[in-house]
Amino acid sequence: MNKKFSISEGAISSHKCCLCGHLLSVAPIMSAGLENELYKCGRCNKVKCQTYTRTRLFEDVAQHLSFPCSYTPCDKKVAWGSVEKHERDCPYRTMKCPIYYHNCSDVVRVENLLEHFKDRHSKNIRPIDSIWELNIQFDYVFLTQIDNNYFLVYIMHLEEIFSISVLATGRSKYSNFSVKLLPSTDDKFAVYFDDLPVVRYDERSHCYMCIRKKCNEPHHPFAKRNSSGEIDLSAFASKLKKELIDSVKAPDGNLRYRITLKANETSSEHHGQPTEEEEEKEECEEEELCANISNIPADVNGEVLRRVLSCPYCMTYMAAPIFTCTIGHTICNVCRPRLEKCPSCAEPLGRSRNYALEEITKDARVPCQYDSKGCTFAGSTTKMYIHEQECSFSNLLRE
Repeated sequence: MNKKFSISEGAISSHKCCLCGHLLSVAPIMSAGLENELYKCGRCNKVKCQTYTRTRLFEDVAQHLSFPCSYTPCDKKVAWGSVEKHERDCPYRTMKCPIYYHNCSDVVRVENLLEHFKDRHSKNIRPIDSIWELNIQFDYVFLTQIDNNYFLVYIMHLEEIFSISVLATGRSKYSNFSVKLLPSTDDKFAVYFDDLPVVRYDERSHCYMCIRKKCNEPHHPFAKRNSSGEIDLSAFASKLKKELIDSVKAPDGNLRYRITLKANETSSEHHGQPTEEEEEKEECEEEELCANISNIPADVNGEVLRRVLSCPYCMTYMAAPIFTCTIGHTICNVCRPRLEKCPSCAEPLGRSRNYALEEITKDARVPCQYDSKGCTFAGSTTKMYIHEQECSFSNLLRE
């Protein structure tokens, strides 16, 4: 009878993303290779850095595992492929204060964002659907609230582009907003912008310091200039021409704003804002998927992981050190000295190692390759290498 593989939580948590510090639980998982143990998770996929190789074998193992949420005290175990979605909507989700350009480095739970602003940044709280008078020469980040939902309003003046964006910190029925710009002295002249999209806030993409090229966070994609020479504001909703703003601003640079949020009257599916029924269904499907991970049939689970943890050349289980080619295919430490090229793709074999897979093989309990003949032994890949040399059931296979 085929035994199932088992992998300890210690093996899962032993390696983390070198940029954001989270577990390697979001694809693609990239390895820097060579003699270091640097890995980059899929959350940091947009961050450009040194050359990385995708560790597909680790991903093959990970899809059979469940991972803990990154936010404490959340104790939910999440299936591979659902981690990023869960963390985006986790009730314990935290975020770095968006006013950190004023030297505020606090990390705040999203549900406590209003209390934090009241305590540290009370001047940056503004009521929605009211007139705000501001000077166009400066940038602003405000917090506003409606129906227990928090929104960040970014008002930025960047070269020839003027941007007003409304960013939802969580799920919300408000999918669009409108802006009315008024001169400070006369209401007869105004500029309207209607049906601008409300964007879901992402700390990495909507970092004010990144836009100003002053960010020191290693896991943030630093703002770069696109081919036209303009600041890249692709993550933001609205980019307004400076000429329109100049037509209504006062001589001293003051301008009055009136921002109105609009609820989505059509199906929430089109705007990425699920209804309560859709949200409940998603949670049930996620829980069922996570629960079924431990119930994968032994022959399916075992054969997939047997392939992943076996050397493609000698077909025996691999143990540390596990080497890789330039593409990312693995080779065991016994076969590596005998080969110059990868048996899977013929690419050169170097000194790069798959440290994440090595950690898994240390704690993984794998079945003997002769389990179909009746062998019941299970152990680490290192013990299995020794056992299979002497396994009494190997003679049955030869017969």
